[in-house]
Amino acid sequence: MLHSSLNIFIGSTLVGILLDLLNVILEIHLLGIIRDCCFPLLTRNMFCLNHYIARVIHIQSEEKNLAI
Repeated sequence: MLHSSLNIFIGSTLVGILLDLLNVILEIHLLGIIRDCCFPLLTRNMFCLNHYIARVIHIQSEEKNLAI
């Protein structure tokens, strides 16, 4: 009785470890896909946002100069 429950425990532990490893591998792979797909979009959008903010600041400073 003890022998069979010990085998079940060891077997379930090994299956759990293998499932955890598979989960980690899949997560790393998915993160790589997300990074490859989204990072270029994110950097392009940040560049556009920075350009827009710089343009707004430039226009505001021109308006202040005209007001003086």
